[in-house]
Amino acid sequence: MRRPLSIYSAENDKIEFLYKVIGKGTERLTKLKKGECVQVLGPLGNGYRLKSAKFPLLIAGGTGVASLRFLAEKLKKPGILFYGAKNEEEFVRLPGVSKKKWEIKYSTDDGSKGHKGFVTDFFEKYVKTKGFEGIVVYACGPNVML
Repeated sequence: MRRPLSIYSAENDKIEFLYKVIGKGTERLTKLKKGECVQVLGPLGNGYRLKSAKFPLLIAGGTGVASLRFLAEKLKKPGILFYGAKNEEEFVRLPGVSKKKWEIKYSTDDGSKGHKGFVTDFFEKYVKTKGFEGIVVYACGPNVML
């Protein structure tokens, strides 16, 4: 039952994952009890190449926010996190990001929170109006978003 999950948080000997229940595998994860063991294979995927930037910009779609939340805690300079979801109920808490003074800009497909529309459209309009120099963009979300 292998599933690609990003680390949402890691402190001491505790790791948290963020996932959305979509099928039988993620449904089984919701039924785990405290203290039950699971096998984990990782790290997998591409990760992020950390680059020096005057201003980092992060774009998250849905549960893609997990790896970006973890990244935001590790980056030295705060920036802006563009966080998109279908509706307001799909947003998750982002401790650590707000503590480090990241600005969070929300976007929902239905307009229930923040910009109405896709997060990528919101990001593009925002960057065009601000004319940023020295930015580095990190993104995680559905393939269609990337």
